[in-house]
Amino acid sequence: NTSAQQGLKANPNDPSLLRLLPSAYFNLKRWDEAVEAEKNWIRIVEHESGNDAERTKTLVSAYLALSWYQLHVRDFAGALASTDAGKKLEASDLFLETNRAHALLFLGRTQEAEAIYLGNRGKKFDPKQEQTWEEAILKDFDELEAGGLTNPEVPRIRRLLSPEQK
Repeated sequence: NTSAQQGLKANPNDPSLLRLLPSAYFNLKRWDEAVEAEKNWIRIVEHESGNDAERTKTLVSAYLALSWYQLHVRDFAGALASTDAGKKLEASDLFLETNRAHALLFLGRTQEAEAIYLGNRGKKFDPKQEQTWEEAILKDFDELEAGGLTNPEVPRIRRLLSPEQK
């Protein structure tokens, strides 16, 4: 049991705990439960009153997390749909593009994935941070492979994104 689960037994509608539950499940490699908990969180946020910037930011972040969890349960079409839902709210979100490219790759839509992977080379997620697109993608590949998710195109894409290819 996670601490979020224990807290939810006492207060089953505590939004701060419901928000923590998906990542707690994910960290325990309980990926199916992480997907369901994130979907539940999205439903809660969607039903909140108002349509302000903070709510939008929360939803975009939730769709990003959901798409990552869906990749781990091999729901690639679901991951693609989640990135689409997030991009409807924030079209320029670079983080969503990472998972979108991964979903396309694992769906066998390699050309579309490659266009995203190569089209974002050199971009940074945050001007105040050093991490580049390439570094993030290569780290994602490492994490996905550690979770048992592989694709025969990954070595080639790694080479295309390696620093000597710039």
